[in-house]
Amino acid sequence: MFFAKRGMNACSFIFKEIDYSVSMLRAYRYRLEPDEKRVGFLSRQFGYCRFVDNWAFDLKTKAWQKEQEGLSIV
Repeated sequence: MFFAKRGMNACSFIFKEIDYSVSMLRAYRYRLEPDEKRVGFLSRQFGYCRFVDNWAFDLKTKAWQKEQEGLSIV
């Protein structure tokens, strides 16, 4: 193998080849033009996401008020 002959694994090879001094960010913008059926579907999905986000925020707020300790996903 290429990496084994040089005393390295694939990850060490990749990390040695990355130039960290240059970084470029790109942004893409998309326009959605869904039909009526898809508008309803997307509306429901965004509603579900909003519900879960508000529930998690409420849980985090109550934990802080009760114990003065934050919650994390870790």
